[in-house]
Amino acid sequence: ARQRMRGYREACEKNGIVCAEDYIFHGDDSIESGTCGIETLRQMHPEMTAVVISNYRMTIGAMIGANESGIEIPGELSVVGFDNPQFARAVHPKLTIINQPVDEIGEKAAEIMLQRLGEIGVAENGESDASARRHIWLGTTILEGRSVLDRNNAE
Repeated sequence: ARQRMRGYREACEKNGIVCAEDYIFHGDDSIESGTCGIETLRQMHPEMTAVVISNYRMTIGAMIGANESGIEIPGELSVVGFDNPQFARAVHPKLTIINQPVDEIGEKAAEIMLQRLGEIGVAENGESDASARRHIWLGTTILEGRSVLDRNNAE
């Protein structure tokens, strides 16, 4: 979550967009939190034209909140979600999402686990090195749906 927030802030800065704290809703990774987040942000900022939601449960909640409030996507509000390409295809309009390579994540996790199982033992200093942390970055992709309005070419 911290890396996603950092990426959001960097993208805003790079594009000259003010990244004010009251434009950010910190939820608890639940559907209800996504619904509450979209309602809260729209009440605080009725001029808001786009939202990026950082996990799929909150994305589901935001879509529920938008639908129940009669918010037209993407006409009134562009939406970009995170993960769950099946859900992205199931809603109307089809959701634009940031997608993680879940198969590759699983493969890397299994590879590391098997490697660590093979390394279990005691190092020269008497400590196990099987629990050493590693950070592996895998690329994401944007799966374009129809939930983002191109305001530069809007009629």
